[in-house]
Amino acid sequence: MYNSFEEIDFDSLPNEFVIKATHDSGTVVVCNNKKNLNLHDLKEKMKRGLSYNYYWYTREWPYKDVKPRIIIEKKLESNKGVPEDYKIFCFNGKARFWFYASDRDTHVKFDYYNMEWNKLPFIQGHPNSDCSIEKPDLWEDMVSVAEFISKGFPNIRVDFFIDKYGQFYVGELTMTHFSGLVPFEPDSWDNRIGEMLVLPNKI
Repeated sequence: MYNSFEEIDFDSLPNEFVIKATHDSGTVVVCNNKKNLNLHDLKEKMKRGLSYNYYWYTREWPYKDVKPRIIIEKKLESNKGVPEDYKIFCFNGKARFWFYASDRDTHVKFDYYNMEWNKLPFIQGHPNSDCSIEKPDLWEDMVSVAEFISKGFPNIRVDFFIDKYGQFYVGELTMTHFSGLVPFEPDSWDNRIGEMLVLPNKI
C-alpha cells in the first residue's frame, strides 16, 4: 500500500503484479512482464486516479471519504486468460442471486443465476453469453464467505476470482452495483430484485 507513486520500489516487486487505486473504479494496470512496463505512462495514470474523488462521479457515498492510495497485489494465474469471475448479491446477510462475468478481456457478458443455479431470464448492462458454467468445487465456501461479509448491510455484492488452482479470492465489495443506475431488463425483474432490498428503520 502506498500514498504516492514515488514511494513504490519497483525493483522489489515480482515480475507480474496488479497495481490499482484503492478509492475508485478503473484505475488499474495488470503487469504481465515488469521489463515491458512503461513507468512514465503508469505514473501519469496513477496520478490522475489519485487526483479525483470518485464520489463526485455518481454520488456513491462509500467512496466519499476513502483516502486515495495505491495498492499492489499478486497477479492471479488463470488458464482462461483472466481469472473466473463470480459476483454474489447478498441482502441483509443472505445470498439471493449471482452472476458470472465472461469475456472480460474482449466483449463482456453477464449471466445471472439464482442460488439453485437456475439461469435467470434477464439482462443488465451487458448481454448474456452462450457458455455453460460449472459449479466451482468451493462454491458453498464462497457463499458462506459472502454471507458472513454481508451481515449487517442491506445489500452488498461480494465478488470472487478463482485462479487456475481452484482457489478463490474476494475481489471487491460493492454496495451500489452499476452505481445503482442501470436497470434490469425486463422491468418486472427490476421490480422483483428491488423488493429484495429491505432498508433499516430510520433511528
